[in-house]
Amino acid sequence: MTEQSKLALIERFVSTKVLEFGDFELKSKRRSPYFFNLAKTFDGSSMLLLAQHYAKTIAQQFPAATTLFGPAYKGIPLAAITAIVLSESFGQNVNVVFDRKEIKDHGEGGRLIGQL
Repeated sequence: MTEQSKLALIERFVSTKVLEFGDFELKSKRRSPYFFNLAKTFDGSSMLLLAQHYAKTIAQQFPAATTLFGPAYKGIPLAAITAIVLSESFGQNVNVVFDRKEIKDHGEGGRLIGQL
């Protein structure tokens, strides 16, 4: 990823308030000078842009990767679209695995969904 494309991504996230600066209390109760709200990327063009950057980095730095993990719930669509971009743009076919917030005791059961 070039410095110019990194800067363009950061500028987009700041302008769309995906990335905000200030004083934030995190879920862990810790304080942070910034907050990255992944949910604000849940539109087609923003998700595609983020997935393209992730896919390019994965293809370059982890060419042997076989699985992407998308933590429930916000990480699931990002892992899925990144897997699509990896396949379409880089010919790297990966599995997508995600977790459930609660263990399921019927059907396929368990906490993880997908092929490990």
